[in-house]
Amino acid sequence: MLVTHCYECHSAEAVAKNKLKGGLLLGSRGASQQEGESGQAIVPGKPDESLLISALQHVDFQMPPKGKLPSQALPLSVAYSPQDRTRSSSMP
Repeated sequence: MLVTHCYECHSAEAVAKNKLKGGLLLGSRGASQQEGESGQAIVPGKPDESLLISALQHVDFQMPPKGKLPSQALPLSVAYSPQDRTRSSSMP
């Protein structure tokens, strides 16, 4: 999912092309847990504080910018909804 929808702007290839957006590099767990320009993308064990999850759900930031992904495309940890404290019962 990340490769298809996020790597164009948030990968080592984007860095090489000088097209990295938001200072966020998604290529490894360590890189994903670093802070981008807006804060920490992934906070282990704290989905409410993970900006990547919020952005993919179009809560505050809206990523990908061309439109919200269907919930089936989101991994179980991303399908978690901080607003209503529910979890998706199906795996994509």
